[in-house]
Amino acid sequence: MESVSPLEFILYAFTANISRYLIISGGFFLVFYLLIKKRIKHKKLQSKFPENKDYLREISSSILTLSVFVGVGYLIFKTPLSAYNLTV
Repeated sequence: MESVSPLEFILYAFTANISRYLIISGGFFLVFYLLIKKRIKHKKLQSKFPENKDYLREISSSILTLSVFVGVGYLIFKTPLSAYNLTV
């Protein structure tokens, strides 16, 4: 098994996670907030749509959460704690 530097591991894990996030959440945003916004407006729980600052807050919270998950993954797989997990 090839050894990966800590920075490479962090960059790979963060890139993989952010890519999944952008594809999944971006897809839902595209469909529900851009393509069919007018057709589902009457079904929304809140009558007003979010402002740009609300979108930025949600994105920054998601990036922070992704960073936590990447950090935990790093601790589990790339530090001496890896001796205690069940990976091969």
